[in-house]
Formats: sequence, C-alpha cells, structure tokens
Amino acid sequence: MAKASPIRKCHISAGEERSEVRRDVAFVSSDVPSWLETRGVRRPHGAWDALGHRSQAIGSVSSAGSRNKLRAVILDVDGTLYHQRPVRLRMMAALVRHLTADPRGGGRVLRVLRAYRLAQERLRLCGETGLASRQVELAAELTGYEVAWVRSTVKSWMEERPLEYVRRARRPGVVEFCDWAAQRGIVLAALSDYDPRAKLAVLSLDRRVLVAACAQDPDINVLKPHPAGMFKLLERIGVDRQNAIYVGDRPEVDGALAVAAGVQGYILGTSKHVPAGVTAVRDWPTLQAELTSQVNWDCHV
Repeated sequence: MAKASPIRKCHISAGEERSEVRRDVAFVSSDVPSWLETRGVRRPHGAWDALGHRSQAIGSVSSAGSRNKLRAVILDVDGTLYHQRPVRLRMMAALVRHLTADPRGGGRVLRVLRAYRLAQERLRLCGETGLASRQVELAAELTGYEVAWVRSTVKSWMEERPLEYVRRARRPGVVEFCDWAAQRGIVLAALSDYDPRAKLAVLSLDRRVLVAACAQDPDINVLKPHPAGMFKLLERIGVDRQNAIYVGDRPEVDGALAVAAGVQGYILGTSKHVPAGVTAVRDWPTLQAELTSQVNWDCHV
C-alpha cells in the first residue's frame, strides 16, 4: 500500500471555513501548558516526540539565585515590528481595485491568497519538519492552479506589494528599543515564518537586526510554534536560551513557541490570555522600561 505523502496528511478541502482553521491555530506537545488546549488548540499525537525536548521552567534567575545576563532578543516580525491591521486594510483596498478592474483575474488572486493562508495554518498544525517549504504546493493543490503561477502571485501580493505599507506601519518605539539593546551589547535576531529581510530593510531595522532566520530555511523547514527555528537561531548566534528573550504578538503561536523552547517570552498588546511564564506588555517602550528595571535580568553594559 502506498504511503500517503506528508502534504496529503495536511490536506484542507477547498470549502473549509477559515474559522475552523483559526480554532486549530497551533500544534503543541505535552511540554506546553494546558492553557493552550483550553484556548481550543489541538495537538497531533506525538508531534514533537522526535525532538526529545522537555521544556524547562521559564525564568531569568539562575539556579544559584543570580541574575542572568540578557545577551539576545529574538524578534518575531509580522505584527511585532509593525502593525498588521493598517497593512491588511490597504492591501484589501488594492485587491478590491484589482477585482473591479479585472474580476476574473482578481478572483483568481483572491482564491490563491486565501488558500495560501489556509495552507499556512494547516501546516502549522501538522508539527512535522520538512513541510514549511511546501506551502505553495498545498495552495496550488487547493486552487487547482499551476504551482509556478501560485508562487509568483504569492510573491507579488504577499511579499512585494505590502512593503510600502509595512514601512508606514512600523510600531512606535521599536527603533529606540533596538538602539537601547545595541548599546548594551545585546544581540538582536529575527525569527519569522517567512524571509524577513525585505521587511527589516523597509522598517530601517536591517542594520540593527543583524541575524535572521525563517521557517523556509533548509535547516529549519517547520513553522512556528515548533521550537526547531528557535533552537537553530540560538545556535547561530551562540547564546543559551536562559540568556535570551523572545518577543512576539500572537499568544497562541509566539507564546507557545517561547514555552516550548524554554525561552522567556513577551507578547506585545493587551491580551490577558497568555501562557504561564509568558508576559504581556503594552508596547515597545513598556518592554524596554520593564527590562531596564526588572531585577531578574542583568541588562547593564
């Protein structure tokens, strides 16, 4: 009997509702608190067993009671370095204009973008390595369009066109935070599901965030909240996880990643629903003030 391909195991029917995908927004292992399951997050059986990883208690105080030196800040990109809502609204307006001018072509673009996002969330659920780079293939399978055309559409509408709007939506205080960290010798690195370099450039952060990794990298190739990307990035910059923090904006993805990797996590925004061991902070200036005053972290030069 032929073995089903991994991408088939993550198959989504074309009529699957977006709300259902969002309820299943992440996969988790037994290492992640029951908070995740109470938020409606499913975990496939044994999704992370192959990693042999057991998350340690998150905290910034060593077993000897001394303060840990903060050596690295790992940054999520989308929604963390810039506000996503205004970008999405402007892209929606652009898509409406395209639909008005070319209903058939615009409809094809719309179907591809929706399928691509659905594919992302379903691949996130699978929890298997080797699937992140197949998102375009799954979107093509859902729509019935050629893979090459789907790839070029995604590149245009999800990578290139939004850059102008991303630049305008930069979060207040993020540049100042990066400069504050650099003055203290703290390494800044970005971890994203997609290559973040173009966005870092338009946000004027490319000379501040010097190391970047994404799920599409051949040595990672798995979406968040799987901790493989965090482990690989920490390895690249030569920093232990107890000397790093991770900053994101989605509790169910970024918070879950921080817990799974055993890294102190911070979630930007006012969400009250964050995992135990993860801290919600209003904005970048608040995070900077908290790290400066927090007795558990040594942030001095």
